[in-house]
Amino acid sequence: MEVDTVVLMITIVVSVLGSTLTVVTLMFRQFNHFDNKLDKLDTRVTGLEASVSALDAGVGGLDAKVTALDAKFDVMARDVSDTRERLARVEGHLMAPEGFTLRTPQPPTTEDPEPGHREAG
Repeated sequence: MEVDTVVLMITIVVSVLGSTLTVVTLMFRQFNHFDNKLDKLDTRVTGLEASVSALDAGVGGLDAKVTALDAKFDVMARDVSDTRERLARVEGHLMAPEGFTLRTPQPPTTEDPEPGHREAG
């Protein structure tokens, strides 16, 4: 073989080897860059999970408060219903045919024996 051919072959091999090393080095850098991005994403997801857990705990507390408030509304509804019934009774007495009048106590008549006693018969 001639010297020029051997030099050309060595140049080609070194060039291919250098290109291959460059490509491999760039691939490692990209993998490291991608690995760093994944680590950052994992950190953000972990933070998001913590935020969601805190929010979920807050919702549980809110559910308890809403349940307590609902119970209070039920009690208040029963009280309002009772008040309506009592008001209806009072209105019924006021609107009765004999009406509402203030009565002054009358002394017992002489024809009537003592109040509360009945004649045997």
